[in-house]
Amino acid sequence: MQLLSTQRNDRLGCISRIEKEIKAPVLVYFTADAPIAGGRIGEDAVRFIYDHLRLIGNVRRIGLYLYSPGGHMETPWKIVAMIREFCKEFWILVPYKAYSAATMIAIGADKPGFRS
Repeated sequence: MQLLSTQRNDRLGCISRIEKEIKAPVLVYFTADAPIAGGRIGEDAVRFIYDHLRLIGNVRRIGLYLYSPGGHMETPWKIVAMIREFCKEFWILVPYKAYSAATMIAIGADKPGFRS
């Protein structure tokens, strides 16, 4: 499934299909790796992820769709621990890249959610 679309409704439709496939809510954490608009995993994302987890509430399984060239190495533990507070199973969904700090998040998951 291709999630990289310029149309919001297309992206939401893809996320919905992934949620049906893995039978779980899916969070998307996508950081750009373009030189001009690059982004990295960082502390600023922790609060946003927490806010989304509170909206989801406690569930059996949560999937994290993650694409990132990496980031701050202090952040992965916080993200993984926080997600685990809201679910019994934490699945990681990596469409292409999960380097550095993103690799650490992926290692903290119980299992990969799917392969495209």
